Amino acid sequence: MLSTVLNRAPTRTIAVEVGRAFRFILAACVVTLVGFSLVLGYVVFSSRPLISRLEVGQNAIYQAKSGLVDQETGLRAYASTGKVVFLEPYNAAVPQVTAADRAMTVLNGKDLVPAVIATQLAEQRWRDAWATRALDPANAERLLESNAELSAFLTVGKQEFDAYRLANQRLLDVVSRDLDGARRTQEQLLFGAAGALLAAQLLALGGGIRRRRILLRAVADPVDALAGAAKRITAGDYAVTVTAEEAPEELRALADDFGSMAAALHARQQEAELVRTVRTRRTAQLQHVVNFAREVAGSTSTRYVLRAASDATLLLVEATWVRVWLTEDIGGDLQLALDSRTDKNVAVPDVTTTLGIGPVGRAAKYGRLATRAEVEGSADAFGPDGEQGGTFALPLIVGARVIGVIEAHTVEQGPPADIALELMEMLTSHTATALQAARVHQDTAADALTDALTGLSNRRRFDQDLRLEVSRVRRYGNDLSLVLMDVDHFKQINDTFGHTQGDAVLQDVGDILRATIRTTDTAYRFGGDELAILARETDGESGVVLAERLRAAFAERFRGTTKSRVTGSFGVACMPAHAIDEGSLFAAADAALYDAKAGGRDRVAVAAGPELLGVLLTPRRETS
Repeated sequence: MLSTVLNRAPTRTIAVEVGRAFRFILAACVVTLVGFSLVLGYVVFSSRPLISRLEVGQNAIYQAKSGLVDQETGLRAYASTGKVVFLEPYNAAVPQVTAADRAMTVLNGKDLVPAVIATQLAEQRWRDAWATRALDPANAERLLESNAELSAFLTVGKQEFDAYRLANQRLLDVVSRDLDGARRTQEQLLFGAAGALLAAQLLALGGGIRRRRILLRAVADPVDALAGAAKRITAGDYAVTVTAEEAPEELRALADDFGSMAAALHARQQEAELVRTVRTRRTAQLQHVVNFAREVAGSTSTRYVLRAASDATLLLVEATWVRVWLTEDIGGDLQLALDSRTDKNVAVPDVTTTLGIGPVGRAAKYGRLATRAEVEGSADAFGPDGEQGGTFALPLIVGARVIGVIEAHTVEQGPPADIALELMEMLTSHTATALQAARVHQDTAADALTDALTGLSNRRRFDQDLRLEVSRVRRYGNDLSLVLMDVDHFKQINDTFGHTQGDAVLQDVGDILRATIRTTDTAYRFGGDELAILARETDGESGVVLAERLRAAFAERFRGTTKSRVTGSFGVACMPAHAIDEGSLFAAADAALYDAKAGGRDRVAVAAGPELLGVLLTPRRETS
């Protein structure tokens, strides 16, 4: 029991026991620190520098030998052939050997210094006895005149270099021996120090365990009993009682405070739980609005904005369904744009609602919240499909204009609570702004790719589509036909009837193209009276058929009118039959158009190539 533990009278004070434990731990730490410092000092100031010098010297010996080998090889080749190009390895190795000889000066010691001197003397003898003579151009010419003298000279060089190799290897052996010895000494010291430190730590561990047991009996057990009571109070068990008559003064005072604390904690816990619940819900709702605003801030897709607004509303007011309505004209009907109950991959049904009728119409007309209960005059109003609950509508306002309405249905009657309504108003504000921005972006993008006079695609769209379709031809091996056309004598039409009549002709031409080509084809206006058609999955023969159909449509459209002179010339080219890329395809079609105009206009011409379709053109020209 808790009271039994606390009534055990301590034989020592808390301060005395803690002081003893601290002094023991401090002594163990001092011993460990001194031992570690001694080992670290030896490694840092003695062993490691020695090993570093030996490693540098060893690397210098290897570098010197490698450089001397390159020099000796280059000199032998030069002496044997007299070609200066063989001196390149020698000249490249000179700074390497010089740097290596300089680096070997770090080697000092009883055995190292004589070995270094012997190696460098052997190197110098090789230079004086052979290398210097080999570099002498006059000597090189003389040696080349006598094979016997050259052979003797090369033999002398080999002997001197072998002497250098032997001295270099002896030096390397001495350095390797000293380096291995230094490493072994360092390892032995580290292992010995590790063993000593381990023993010291084991002794400290044993002493620490003993100190721990003493502290447990004198201090920890009473404190643990109080801590257990505190945990029960924290967990909500406010009926716990603590008695500590025989415990030390500080523990008795702590036990007395537990009773008064329990009652206060109970009241505060209930209050805090209520506040936390409300705050958590509001934070989650506000986070939904923030996430929505972040998602749609840079979106240019109205569909994406609508879906995000629907999802956010479902979470924000715990709605069972959400619908979003949009209006195209000020004061006009509203069109259903999204229904959360419809799969996102399925088109929204064509449903409209009248301005001023129902909660949606009233919200759009008056620019404020409208509920079904308010509209129908009953607090028990049902949803549009007969489901119980409350339906409300909030307008989407940009500036002073209502561009749509968000309609939501909840299981609760009436509008959302005040905080949820404020957040919904924030949501509708972000939704309206994002929808307006997306609409403006889409309208601007469409205008940038459309010819204002004819309604056909413009030159920019043509360049984009041509590159795309040519890449598809290359990838999939299908056909692509390009038809270029001019309105014949269009300047005369402008001069005779005026530019207004000329614009009307171009508008009629645009109508003919749209009515004649397939839905998979695209017509473009370059500028002036120049037009083009991209016929996808169409070979050259089918491209000619399309051009002849257009030519006939021209004759039929303008026959018997004031525009009876309007005819067209057409040039047809096909890829891959006549071209290999967009540039050559356009050039081929343009050349064919030139042939049609040069041949009398009001006709179709085909680009020159392996698929000449002249036979197909002849009867069509006779009947036109």
